[in-house]
Parts: sequence; C-alpha cells; structure tokens
Amino acid sequence: MLSGELPAKKTHVELLWRLLEIERGQGYSDRGKTGPGSLDGRAIGWLVGYVERDSHRWIYATLIQGRAGAEVQAEMARITPLRRSISRALLVKTNVLP
Repeated sequence: MLSGELPAKKTHVELLWRLLEIERGQGYSDRGKTGPGSLDGRAIGWLVGYVERDSHRWIYATLIQGRAGAEVQAEMARITPLRRSISRALLVKTNVLP
C-alpha cells in the first residue's frame, strides 16, 4: 500500500491514508492502525504505522502483551491506551517525532 502498487483506485487509497492519520504537526504526519486481541489467553494490543517527516518515512510496529493470568477484558482496557503512548514515546526518543 505504501508503494502505491495495490490494485485499488488512487482516490480510495488516499482516503484510507487520511482516515489513518493519528497526528499531524509542523512538517510531519503519523498514520497507523490499532487493534486488540488475545493470544494464548493473554490480552494483546498493537499499533502499526509510519511517520513521514523531512522527506523520510519511518515504519513502526508496537505490540503490547497483557499480564499472564489476568482477566483478558480487564487487561485489554489497561493496555489499550499504552499502544499509542509507548509508540509515541519511542518515536520521540529516536528523534522520529519532535
């Protein structure tokens, strides 16, 4: 999809990119998709995305795994906000985001 080689209308792909925008600032944009789930009885949450800044593109993926033995729905609620906050903190720490 990033390369523009999918057999989809360009207008549809452009709409999808607008819908996936997480954050926009001076000279950068961050787009991504989150999701919840469970794996081996543990809650998981993920965020996959990319940042465009200064003519560069950084692709990232963050997976958060809940505590073993915890109730899945409660852990899902706990880890849901962590997907974005941890991803953003790491992107700032590595100078990808300002």
